[in-house]
Amino acid sequence: MEGTGSKRWARGLAGAATSSALALTATMASGVLALDETFPPEVAGIRFGQPISRVERSCADEGGTWSGDACELGSGADRMLVTAEACRGRKVCRVSMIDTDRFPAEDVAGWVGRFQSRRRTLVERHGEPSVHRSRTDCARAVLDSDDAACIVNESGNSVSIAWSVGGGRVVLRLYKNERRRSLQIEERYESPTAVAEDAEVEAPVRH
Repeated sequence: MEGTGSKRWARGLAGAATSSALALTATMASGVLALDETFPPEVAGIRFGQPISRVERSCADEGGTWSGDACELGSGADRMLVTAEACRGRKVCRVSMIDTDRFPAEDVAGWVGRFQSRRRTLVERHGEPSVHRSRTDCARAVLDSDDAACIVNESGNSVSIAWSVGGGRVVLRLYKNERRRSLQIEERYESPTAVAEDAEVEAPVRH
């Protein structure tokens, strides 16, 4: 039987940061929705900066199965993978929640609708995305016309959009799992530490 802890983790995809829930619903005096510009301290029960080994134990405590860097929770359409990656000192700096079995592989419209729903939620929370990481015509087809043929039929294509939040980054990605031959949705949270490390790697070398 699925425990209450596992259900709490599974709810992470619907509202990742419980600590920022009030900021999401708060309104300014003018009646304009106040955007959440604070990076969450934790996502789906995983705290940024904690040792990666503690994440493994947390997964077991929640009734999940840990394999590599992923915790498998739920079953059937509610199955979700929660992954954690470490930066310096084996401390958690990236957490992803991946929808794997929400719809059958052939239900492309269902997957695109789910992606669009997640996008709208994140826009309400953080404003318009700051980065689109995908081939422009493919992104336009998915975002404007709900047409994911460019991802389904062309290997390696994906649509990825990102928000800069409190020094960190939130990334929403629609892609095809080639092994499963099905679309999947990843919602990834990269802490300020992860963003800083990425910047160091990408920085040009000065001689």
